[in-house]
Amino acid sequence: FSYAHAAPEGFTPRDDAELAYELNNLSEAELKLSTLGIDRNVKDNCVATSDGRFFRLEPIQKVRLTRKEIGAKRHQKRLSRQVKGSKNRAKTRARLAAKHEYRSNVSRDFSHQTSHSLACKPANDFRAPLLLVLEGLKIANMVRRPKAKQDPVTGQWLKNGAKQKAGLNKSILKSCWGSIATQVKYKSFRRSALVLSVPAAYSSQECSKCSHTQPENRFEQRFICKSCGHMAHADANAGKVIANRGIKAVRDQKVIVKACKRTAYKRRKPKECLDTEFLGREPSGVPVDARVSHGEAQAISMLQQMKQEVLIAKSDAPTTTPPGV
Repeated sequence: FSYAHAAPEGFTPRDDAELAYELNNLSEAELKLSTLGIDRNVKDNCVATSDGRFFRLEPIQKVRLTRKEIGAKRHQKRLSRQVKGSKNRAKTRARLAAKHEYRSNVSRDFSHQTSHSLACKPANDFRAPLLLVLEGLKIANMVRRPKAKQDPVTGQWLKNGAKQKAGLNKSILKSCWGSIATQVKYKSFRRSALVLSVPAAYSSQECSKCSHTQPENRFEQRFICKSCGHMAHADANAGKVIANRGIKAVRDQKVIVKACKRTAYKRRKPKECLDTEFLGREPSGVPVDARVSHGEAQAISMLQQMKQEVLIAKSDAPTTTPPGV
């Protein structure tokens, strides 16, 4: 049985405050073993965890994605030159769609496999984690295009690094940050595990042992603390820092359940739509749509039909000429 596909029978949903309270009652050693920090990046290691695991695309998938991307550009150029409505254009569109479909399938498979391994599979031969900590990344803001820059004196448009930012945005979207976070949350919810988001500032520069933060601590993929000399993989160290921040949030009781905003649909009451004295004037009110109940809709349609019958009867009635004319 896999929690990633269905919740067990008799499952009772529990809020974050209750789960955080139970985790706070654990000892320090048990809480560390039950916590998993997750670091997301755009390098070869798309996801790194605090227990030393790395998740990345297979080499054959990277080769195929590159080849599909080149083929998609070629088909897109060919599509722009073909006659609209022709059979050759339809064939090119199908081939172009197949290139994009492969990329979507690979991303979906990678996000599901990774999220299942993070949320449901045991780590360190102990058990599946009860506390998963993610970086609080605002992905929508990170992939936003840069604003245009204009010289205040000459009025000319300056370079704003849009081309370089486009490459970074593409790498972020390829890494499936958002889908992995979403799937980890609902898969952990089904097994009563808590998922927290902590600030991501300076997580790659902070030492997981002594908490010393310095930009020189990290050099590419290596991390060497200038204070205590701790050496580790840069992404694995960042995962441990994220896990420590999540543990601190649980110990400080900073887990707050946000109230869900409740919205209600207000039904608009029809005005004078049921007035029987409609002869000689138009009945007012709202049209018959989803805002009116079924019974009111039938009454309105019956009144409109009666009005049409009365108007037809008045128009078919013979006209009489008064005497003396």
